[in-house]
Amino acid sequence: MMLVGRPDAWLLAGDETAVPAIRRFAAMMDEHAVGRITIEVPDAAHDLPIAAPSGVEVVQLHRGGRHAGEELSDWLDALDVEERPDGCVFGFVAAEQSVVRAGRSLLLDRWTGDPSATVVKGYWKRGTAEYHAPH
Repeated sequence: MMLVGRPDAWLLAGDETAVPAIRRFAAMMDEHAVGRITIEVPDAAHDLPIAAPSGVEVVQLHRGGRHAGEELSDWLDALDVEERPDGCVFGFVAAEQSVVRAGRSLLLDRWTGDPSATVVKGYWKRGTAEYHAPH
């Protein structure tokens, strides 16, 4: 996706498979950027650092023994309307296919985001061999 202009805030979320794209978006942020970046990983030993401006909170969610995508889906479901940043929010959510519903529900329904500033993708599907799943 080609991002045009500067969003007022960012919400980037995904599992290990989304980190390269999330890092590309984070590199586009200027020093005044605000928002959240959330990465779901197995545990603290697998945290994946993301360089981001000081106004962007970076969270590592640890899934533990849960299926990939479940922790991230629950985190997305827990964000409510009051937590929506002001202005145009660029939203990017990518992980296991099951996270698509939670990402769209947050960004397009509860946060009434702009579809042209929203990307929600199932990067892989559990039980399907042709997709690379995180361990």
